[in-house]
Amino acid sequence: MYNTIMISLTDIIVSKPFQRLKGKTQLFSPASNDHYRNRLTHSLEVYAISNSIVSRLDLNIDLNLLGIIALAHDLGHTPFGHEGERTLNAILSGEDDLGGLLPHNCCKKEIVQGFKHNIYSAKLFLRTFRNNTEDDEKLYLIVDGIIKHTKPYYKDKNSLPIVIDYGLGRITSCFSQLNSIENYHLKIEPISTEGRIVAIADEIAQRCSDFSDSMVSKLIMFDEFKELVSKCLNVENISNYRDLESTIRESLINGLVYDEKDNYLKFGKEAQSLNDSIENCIKKRIQESYLIRTDDSKNCHMIRQVFKALYKKPTQLDDASLVNIYSDIYKSHVLQIKTECTDEHGNIDTIKVAYFVKSACDRLMNNMEQKDDGKIFKNFLANISFYIANMTDSFLAKKYHKLYNGVEE
Repeated sequence: MYNTIMISLTDIIVSKPFQRLKGKTQLFSPASNDHYRNRLTHSLEVYAISNSIVSRLDLNIDLNLLGIIALAHDLGHTPFGHEGERTLNAILSGEDDLGGLLPHNCCKKEIVQGFKHNIYSAKLFLRTFRNNTEDDEKLYLIVDGIIKHTKPYYKDKNSLPIVIDYGLGRITSCFSQLNSIENYHLKIEPISTEGRIVAIADEIAQRCSDFSDSMVSKLIMFDEFKELVSKCLNVENISNYRDLESTIRESLINGLVYDEKDNYLKFGKEAQSLNDSIENCIKKRIQESYLIRTDDSKNCHMIRQVFKALYKKPTQLDDASLVNIYSDIYKSHVLQIKTECTDEHGNIDTIKVAYFVKSACDRLMNNMEQKDDGKIFKNFLANISFYIANMTDSFLAKKYHKLYNGVEE
């Protein structure tokens, strides 16, 4: 059971996972222009918009709970935006076996897994702040709000949930309030009003920042975008994109509908139309543009290559990651790791942990599987993905160049 927590908003803001968000892509790489949003500015915007929603709807809620969920909702986001997330998910799920390096074809269905940034954000939050103390009631609502700010699963080509292990079960098993909810892994609405506010504030923040960044990139012209939103808004007298961004933000906030009885919060018809038109435009004109496609391809390559190097030689992982690997494998009831990887005083030998996991992976690859090798492989891959997810864009690129070119750029 994770310890209960007492945490302030300042604790989150000064934490290393939150500070790293400034170096992670939102839509465009923050290294390519000082005026592009990044994951840190996005999280601050979600926090600000969440508070604006509370004021607009005059809601009586826990503002500290709201702030914690808002600031922490993207703590575990990958470098290079959602391309990083998709790349790690493909590796963990077996869709990408890294050119035949991974023995996915040898593994049983029950150890197939995936990667979702919202679920890892909850795990990282607990790892970072579990030494603080507060009542369990708030902790489970924080975790639920972080997890459910977006769907806890991917969809297949028929828009049905892809039900594999994204690491959710190990988190919810620590909280009876979540573990007792039937099909929790398929539910998309946060339990608390605070969580629902953050989820829709996240949507609003994305629409606004994507619009702003598209203006900075000049991939879409101002008059073109103005014409698009004029179908939903009166923008005749607006002459610059900053004022248009503010108008879009206020319109989406003012267009929210809240039903206290049924505890739902959603866009009204006009606000939903505005949200959808901006989202569709950004997807077609920006996310599918040549610039983003080529960046995504390059970034996917670097992530795959770093993953390969760490998998081939796990001694290149830092000690903290190897300790986490030991802990997760031990929690999976693989008691052998304690016998082989600790000394007489119970101290963990991280080098032995690295060789322990590599031996299990080699046996799987050579069809010589022993009991628990599948569990070891699963936990090893998951922790490589966590290690990579913690990196900023620039650190990942430096890691890639150091591993493959022997230099840091």
